[in-house]
Amino acid sequence: LHGCSNMACLCLSCCPSLNFASFPSLPIQVLILAGSSLRDGHVLAKFKGLKTLNLSGSFQLTSVIGIGGCPKLEQFNVSQCGRLPNLTGLENSDQLAKIDLNTCLQLLSVEALGGLPNLKSVNLNRCHRVTSLEPLYRCRSLLSLSIHKCPCLLDSAASLEAASRCSLSTSTLQLLPNSMAGMCKRAANEYLKLVENTPHPFYSYDIASSQIARRLLHICKSKSFHAGLFWQNNQGVVTLAGAIVNDPSDDAQVRMWSFVAASSVCTFEPLRGSPGRALAKGSDWMSDVQALDETSFPRISVATAAGLHTSCAVSVHGGVAEFVSKTCLPDESQRDVLDFISQHFSSQHTS
Repeated sequence: LHGCSNMACLCLSCCPSLNFASFPSLPIQVLILAGSSLRDGHVLAKFKGLKTLNLSGSFQLTSVIGIGGCPKLEQFNVSQCGRLPNLTGLENSDQLAKIDLNTCLQLLSVEALGGLPNLKSVNLNRCHRVTSLEPLYRCRSLLSLSIHKCPCLLDSAASLEAASRCSLSTSTLQLLPNSMAGMCKRAANEYLKLVENTPHPFYSYDIASSQIARRLLHICKSKSFHAGLFWQNNQGVVTLAGAIVNDPSDDAQVRMWSFVAASSVCTFEPLRGSPGRALAKGSDWMSDVQALDETSFPRISVATAAGLHTSCAVSVHGGVAEFVSKTCLPDESQRDVLDFISQHFSSQHTS
Protein backbone atom coordinates (compact mmCIF):
# COMPACT_ATOMS: atom_id res chain seq x y z
CA LEU A 1 0.00 0.00 0.00
CA HIS A 2 3.03 2.28 0.06
CA GLY A 3 2.58 4.95 -2.57
CA CYS A 4 -1.24 4.91 -2.50
CA SER A 5 -1.33 8.62 -1.93
CA ASN A 6 -4.95 9.05 -3.11
CA MET A 7 -6.54 6.20 -1.15
CA ALA A 8 -9.62 7.45 0.70
CA CYS A 9 -11.29 4.23 1.93
CA LEU A 10 -9.83 0.95 3.17
CA CYS A 11 -11.78 -2.15 4.26
CA LEU A 12 -9.80 -4.92 5.97
CA SER A 13 -12.49 -6.69 7.99
CA CYS A 14 -11.87 -10.20 9.33
CA CYS A 15 -8.08 -9.99 8.94
CA PRO A 16 -6.93 -11.08 12.42
CA SER A 17 -3.25 -11.49 11.48
CA LEU A 18 -2.89 -8.01 10.04
CA ASN A 19 0.08 -6.07 11.45
CA PHE A 20 -0.71 -2.37 11.51
CA ALA A 21 2.65 -1.44 13.01
CA SER A 22 4.22 -1.62 9.55
CA PHE A 23 1.40 0.24 7.79
CA PRO A 24 2.24 3.50 6.01
CA SER A 25 0.54 6.71 7.06
CA LEU A 26 -2.14 6.67 4.39
CA PRO A 27 -4.49 9.62 3.74
CA ILE A 28 -7.59 7.45 4.22
CA GLN A 29 -10.80 8.94 5.54
CA VAL A 30 -12.77 5.70 6.02
CA LEU A 31 -11.25 2.63 7.71
CA ILE A 32 -13.29 -0.55 8.28
CA LEU A 33 -11.67 -3.14 10.55
CA ALA A 34 -14.68 -5.13 11.77
CA GLY A 35 -13.60 -8.27 13.58
CA SER A 36 -10.02 -7.11 14.01
CA SER A 37 -7.62 -8.46 16.64
CA LEU A 38 -6.63 -4.99 17.84
CA ARG A 39 -6.27 -4.60 21.60
CA ASP A 40 -6.01 -0.79 21.61
CA GLY A 41 -5.99 2.17 19.23
CA HIS A 42 -2.37 3.25 19.35
CA VAL A 43 -1.49 1.93 15.90
CA LEU A 44 -4.35 3.90 14.34
CA ALA A 45 -3.17 7.30 15.55
CA LYS A 46 -1.07 7.62 12.38
CA PHE A 47 -4.20 8.10 10.26
CA LYS A 48 -4.57 11.81 10.87
CA GLY A 49 -7.23 12.35 8.20
CA LEU A 50 -9.52 9.56 9.40
CA LYS A 51 -13.19 10.55 9.59
CA THR A 52 -14.96 7.17 9.88
CA LEU A 53 -13.66 4.17 11.86
CA ASN A 54 -15.38 0.80 12.28
CA LEU A 55 -13.95 -1.63 14.86
CA SER A 56 -17.20 -3.52 15.48
CA GLY A 57 -16.81 -7.09 16.66
CA SER A 58 -13.18 -6.58 17.75
CA PHE A 59 -13.69 -8.63 20.89
CA GLN A 60 -10.04 -8.31 22.03
CA LEU A 61 -10.27 -4.52 22.16
CA THR A 62 -9.77 -3.31 25.74
CA SER A 63 -8.78 0.31 25.14
CA VAL A 64 -9.43 3.10 22.63
CA ILE A 65 -6.46 5.13 23.85
CA GLY A 66 -4.73 6.34 20.71
CA ILE A 67 -7.94 6.96 18.77
CA GLY A 68 -7.77 10.50 20.10
CA GLY A 69 -4.78 10.89 17.81
CA CYS A 70 -7.21 11.01 14.89
CA PRO A 71 -8.32 14.66 15.23
CA LYS A 72 -10.83 14.57 12.34
CA LEU A 73 -12.75 11.48 13.48
CA GLU A 74 -16.51 12.02 13.07
CA GLN A 75 -18.02 8.51 13.22
CA PHE A 76 -16.80 5.67 15.43
CA ASN A 77 -18.32 2.17 15.59
CA VAL A 78 -17.14 -0.06 18.46
CA SER A 79 -20.32 -2.11 18.77
CA GLN A 80 -20.00 -5.68 20.08
CA CYS A 81 -16.56 -5.05 21.56
CA GLY A 82 -17.32 -7.12 24.63
CA ARG A 83 -14.11 -6.42 26.60
CA LEU A 84 -14.06 -2.62 26.32
CA PRO A 85 -14.43 -1.15 29.85
CA ASN A 86 -14.26 2.59 29.15
CA LEU A 87 -13.74 5.24 26.47
CA THR A 88 -10.62 6.85 27.87
CA GLY A 89 -8.74 8.50 25.02
CA LEU A 90 -11.73 10.14 23.34
CA GLU A 91 -11.87 13.17 25.67
CA ASN A 92 -10.47 15.53 23.03
CA SER A 93 -12.24 14.08 19.97
CA ASP A 94 -13.96 17.39 19.28
CA GLN A 95 -15.13 16.43 15.77
CA LEU A 96 -16.80 13.18 16.88
CA ALA A 97 -20.47 13.34 15.87
CA LYS A 98 -21.63 9.71 16.13
CA ILE A 99 -20.56 6.76 18.27
CA ASP A 100 -22.04 3.25 18.26
CA LEU A 101 -21.45 1.31 21.50
CA ASN A 102 -24.19 -1.26 21.01
CA THR A 103 -23.60 -4.43 23.09
CA CYS A 104 -20.38 -3.32 24.77
CA LEU A 105 -21.32 -5.39 27.80
CA GLN A 106 -18.24 -4.50 29.88
CA LEU A 107 -18.55 -0.76 29.33
CA LEU A 108 -18.90 0.99 32.70
CA SER A 109 -18.91 4.69 31.87
CA VAL A 110 -19.33 7.30 29.12
CA GLU A 111 -17.39 9.91 31.08
CA ALA A 112 -14.93 10.45 28.21
CA LEU A 113 -17.76 11.69 25.98
CA GLY A 114 -18.79 14.44 28.36
CA GLY A 115 -18.66 17.86 26.78
CA LEU A 116 -17.72 16.80 23.24
CA PRO A 117 -19.00 19.83 21.28
CA ASN A 118 -20.17 18.08 18.09
CA LEU A 119 -21.49 14.77 19.44
CA LYS A 120 -24.98 14.28 18.00
CA SER A 121 -25.74 10.54 18.20
CA VAL A 122 -24.95 7.88 20.83
CA ASN A 123 -26.04 4.23 20.72
CA LEU A 124 -25.82 2.52 24.13
CA ASN A 125 -28.18 -0.39 23.45
CA ARG A 126 -27.46 -3.36 25.76
CA CYS A 127 -24.70 -1.49 27.61
CA HIS A 128 -26.32 -2.58 30.85
CA ARG A 129 -23.31 -1.81 33.09
CA VAL A 130 -23.46 1.90 32.31
CA THR A 131 -25.48 3.38 35.17
CA SER A 132 -25.28 7.12 34.50
CA LEU A 133 -25.74 9.42 31.52
CA GLU A 134 -24.71 12.50 33.45
CA PRO A 135 -21.59 13.13 31.29
CA LEU A 136 -23.84 13.44 28.23
CA TYR A 137 -25.70 16.36 29.84
CA ARG A 138 -22.67 18.44 28.80
CA CYS A 139 -22.98 17.45 25.13
CA ARG A 140 -24.95 20.45 23.87
CA SER A 141 -25.26 19.13 20.31
CA LEU A 142 -26.67 15.71 21.26
CA LEU A 143 -29.78 14.94 19.20
CA SER A 144 -30.19 11.17 19.41
CA LEU A 145 -29.68 8.66 22.23
CA SER A 146 -30.57 4.97 22.03
CA ILE A 147 -30.63 2.89 25.23
CA HIS A 148 -32.72 -0.17 24.39
CA LYS A 149 -32.50 -2.91 27.04
CA CYS A 150 -30.83 -0.58 29.54
CA PRO A 151 -33.41 -0.37 32.36
CA CYS A 152 -30.90 1.26 34.74
CA LEU A 153 -30.65 4.31 32.48
CA LEU A 154 -34.32 5.12 32.03
CA ASP A 155 -34.56 7.81 34.72
CA SER A 156 -31.27 9.40 33.74
CA ALA A 157 -32.26 9.38 30.07
CA ALA A 158 -35.64 10.96 30.79
CA SER A 159 -33.90 13.81 32.60
CA LEU A 160 -31.52 14.26 29.69
CA GLU A 161 -34.38 14.33 27.18
CA ALA A 162 -36.28 16.88 29.24
CA ALA A 163 -33.26 19.16 29.59
CA SER A 164 -32.14 19.13 25.97
CA ARG A 165 -33.18 18.68 22.33
CA CYS A 166 -32.17 15.02 22.50
CA SER A 167 -34.55 12.42 21.06
CA LEU A 168 -34.67 9.28 23.20
CA SER A 169 -35.08 5.74 21.85
CA THR A 170 -35.57 3.13 24.55
CA SER A 171 -37.48 0.08 25.75
CA THR A 172 -38.17 -1.64 29.05
CA LEU A 173 -37.35 -5.10 27.70
CA GLN A 174 -35.21 -7.28 29.94
CA LEU A 175 -31.72 -8.20 28.80
CA LEU A 176 -32.04 -11.93 28.31
CA PRO A 177 -35.10 -14.11 27.80
CA ASN A 178 -35.24 -14.07 24.00
CA SER A 179 -31.52 -13.61 23.44
CA MET A 180 -29.21 -16.41 22.44
CA ALA A 181 -27.76 -16.50 25.96
CA GLY A 182 -31.27 -16.87 27.40
CA MET A 183 -32.16 -19.68 25.00
CA CYS A 184 -28.91 -21.47 25.90
CA LYS A 185 -29.78 -21.41 29.60
CA ARG A 186 -33.27 -22.73 29.01
CA ALA A 187 -32.08 -25.50 26.69
CA ALA A 188 -29.43 -26.62 29.17
CA ASN A 189 -31.90 -26.62 32.08
CA GLU A 190 -34.48 -28.57 30.09
CA TYR A 191 -31.86 -31.12 29.14
CA LEU A 192 -30.73 -31.58 32.75
CA LYS A 193 -34.31 -32.10 33.89
CA LEU A 194 -34.96 -34.58 31.10
CA VAL A 195 -31.95 -36.88 31.15
CA GLU A 196 -30.70 -36.75 34.75
CA ASN A 197 -27.67 -39.08 34.58
CA THR A 198 -28.32 -40.59 31.15
CA PRO A 199 -25.63 -39.70 28.58
CA HIS A 200 -27.02 -38.02 25.48
CA PRO A 201 -26.54 -39.92 22.21
CA PHE A 202 -24.47 -38.46 19.41
CA TYR A 203 -26.44 -35.92 17.40
CA SER A 204 -27.36 -37.23 13.96
CA TYR A 205 -25.70 -35.88 10.82
CA ASP A 206 -27.22 -35.61 7.41
CA ILE A 207 -23.97 -36.88 5.84
CA ALA A 208 -20.82 -38.69 6.97
CA SER A 209 -21.90 -38.82 10.60
CA SER A 210 -19.74 -41.71 11.76
CA GLN A 211 -16.67 -40.41 9.94
CA ILE A 212 -17.00 -36.93 11.42
CA ALA A 213 -17.68 -38.40 14.85
CA ARG A 214 -14.47 -40.44 14.67
CA ARG A 215 -12.52 -37.35 13.69
CA LEU A 216 -13.95 -35.34 16.56
CA LEU A 217 -13.18 -38.08 19.07
CA HIS A 218 -9.64 -38.63 17.77
CA ILE A 219 -8.84 -34.92 18.07
CA CYS A 220 -10.35 -34.77 21.57
CA LYS A 221 -8.23 -37.68 22.76
CA SER A 222 -5.07 -36.41 21.04
CA LYS A 223 -5.25 -32.81 22.25
CA SER A 224 -6.91 -33.06 25.69
CA PHE A 225 -10.35 -31.77 24.72
CA HIS A 226 -13.47 -32.88 26.56
CA ALA A 227 -15.99 -32.31 23.77
CA GLY A 228 -16.00 -31.79 20.01
CA LEU A 229 -18.79 -30.13 18.05
CA PHE A 230 -19.35 -29.89 14.31
CA TRP A 231 -21.20 -26.84 12.99
CA GLN A 232 -22.65 -27.17 9.51
CA ASN A 233 -22.37 -24.19 7.18
CA ASN A 234 -25.65 -23.33 5.46
CA GLN A 235 -25.33 -20.27 3.24
CA GLY A 236 -22.94 -18.47 5.56
CA VAL A 237 -24.63 -19.38 8.85
CA VAL A 238 -23.58 -22.33 11.03
CA THR A 239 -25.82 -24.57 13.14
CA LEU A 240 -24.90 -27.57 15.24
CA ALA A 241 -24.93 -30.83 13.30
CA GLY A 242 -23.32 -33.19 15.79
CA ALA A 243 -21.11 -33.58 18.85
CA ILE A 244 -19.17 -36.08 20.93
CA VAL A 245 -18.15 -35.98 24.61
CA ASN A 246 -14.80 -37.28 25.79
CA ASP A 247 -15.17 -37.41 29.57
CA PRO A 248 -15.29 -40.63 31.64
CA SER A 249 -17.24 -39.17 34.57
CA ASP A 250 -21.02 -39.67 34.37
CA ASP A 251 -21.77 -36.38 36.12
CA ALA A 252 -19.28 -34.52 33.94
CA GLN A 253 -20.80 -36.10 30.84
CA VAL A 254 -24.22 -34.81 31.80
CA ARG A 255 -22.85 -31.27 32.24
CA MET A 256 -20.97 -31.53 28.98
CA TRP A 257 -24.06 -32.76 27.12
CA SER A 258 -26.02 -29.89 28.62
CA PHE A 259 -23.48 -27.58 26.96
CA VAL A 260 -24.13 -29.42 23.69
CA ALA A 261 -27.89 -29.07 24.23
CA ALA A 262 -27.44 -25.33 24.73
CA SER A 263 -25.31 -25.18 21.58
CA SER A 264 -28.02 -26.95 19.59
CA VAL A 265 -30.34 -23.93 19.83
CA CYS A 266 -27.66 -21.51 18.61
CA THR A 267 -27.16 -20.12 15.13
CA PHE A 268 -23.92 -18.27 14.46
CA GLU A 269 -23.32 -15.71 11.74
CA PRO A 270 -19.79 -14.65 10.76
CA LEU A 271 -17.98 -12.97 13.68
CA ARG A 272 -20.62 -14.02 16.21
CA GLY A 273 -19.40 -16.38 18.91
CA SER A 274 -16.46 -18.75 18.51
CA PRO A 275 -17.93 -20.71 15.55
CA GLY A 276 -18.82 -17.44 13.79
CA ARG A 277 -15.35 -16.00 14.28
CA ALA A 278 -13.80 -19.20 12.89
CA LEU A 279 -16.21 -19.04 9.96
CA ALA A 280 -15.07 -15.49 9.17
CA LYS A 281 -11.39 -15.69 10.07
CA GLY A 282 -10.48 -19.33 9.59
CA SER A 283 -9.93 -20.11 13.26
CA ASP A 284 -10.63 -18.91 16.79
CA TRP A 285 -8.83 -19.57 20.09
CA MET A 286 -10.06 -18.65 23.56
CA SER A 287 -7.62 -19.47 26.37
CA ASP A 288 -10.33 -19.21 29.01
CA VAL A 289 -13.95 -18.61 28.07
CA GLN A 290 -14.79 -17.95 31.72
CA ALA A 291 -12.97 -14.62 31.39
CA LEU A 292 -15.40 -13.56 28.63
CA ASP A 293 -18.99 -12.33 28.58
CA GLU A 294 -22.01 -13.28 26.49
CA THR A 295 -20.98 -10.95 23.66
CA SER A 296 -17.80 -12.88 22.97
CA PHE A 297 -19.17 -16.28 24.04
CA PRO A 298 -23.00 -16.43 24.15
CA ARG A 299 -22.92 -19.89 25.80
CA ILE A 300 -20.84 -18.60 28.73
CA SER A 301 -23.29 -19.54 31.50
CA VAL A 302 -23.57 -23.20 30.49
CA ALA A 303 -19.85 -23.37 29.66
CA THR A 304 -19.07 -22.19 33.18
CA ALA A 305 -21.51 -24.71 34.67
CA ALA A 306 -19.73 -27.45 32.70
CA GLY A 307 -16.35 -26.25 33.98
CA LEU A 308 -15.06 -25.37 30.52
CA HIS A 309 -12.07 -23.13 29.92
CA THR A 310 -10.21 -23.34 26.60
CA SER A 311 -12.24 -23.21 23.40
CA CYS A 312 -11.01 -23.38 19.84
CA ALA A 313 -12.73 -23.57 16.47
CA VAL A 314 -11.46 -24.12 12.94
CA SER A 315 -13.18 -23.58 9.62
CA VAL A 316 -13.17 -26.93 7.78
CA HIS A 317 -14.86 -28.43 4.75
CA GLY A 318 -18.62 -28.12 5.22
CA GLY A 319 -18.56 -26.00 8.35
CA VAL A 320 -16.68 -25.40 11.60
CA ALA A 321 -15.11 -27.89 14.03
CA GLU A 322 -15.16 -26.64 17.62
CA PHE A 323 -13.45 -28.17 20.66
CA VAL A 324 -13.67 -27.32 24.37
CA SER A 325 -11.56 -28.33 27.34
CA LYS A 326 -12.00 -28.21 31.11
CA THR A 327 -8.39 -27.12 31.46
CA CYS A 328 -6.69 -23.90 30.33
CA LEU A 329 -4.50 -25.08 27.49
CA PRO A 330 -1.30 -23.02 27.06
CA ASP A 331 -1.37 -20.37 24.36
CA GLU A 332 1.94 -21.78 23.13
CA SER A 333 0.05 -24.84 21.88
CA GLN A 334 -2.45 -22.82 19.85
CA ARG A 335 -0.75 -23.09 16.46
CA ASP A 336 -0.03 -26.79 16.86
CA VAL A 337 -3.61 -27.58 17.90
CA LEU A 338 -5.25 -25.53 15.14
CA ASP A 339 -2.98 -27.06 12.50
CA PHE A 340 -3.70 -30.56 13.85
CA ILE A 341 -7.45 -30.00 13.53
CA SER A 342 -7.16 -28.55 10.03
CA GLN A 343 -4.98 -31.42 8.83
CA HIS A 344 -7.28 -34.11 10.18
CA PHE A 345 -10.39 -32.64 8.63
CA SER A 346 -8.52 -32.02 5.38
CA SER A 347 -7.39 -35.64 5.22
CA GLN A 348 -10.98 -36.71 5.93
CA HIS A 349 -12.21 -34.70 2.97
CA THR A 350 -9.56 -35.93 0.54
CA SER A 351 -9.62 -39.59 1.63
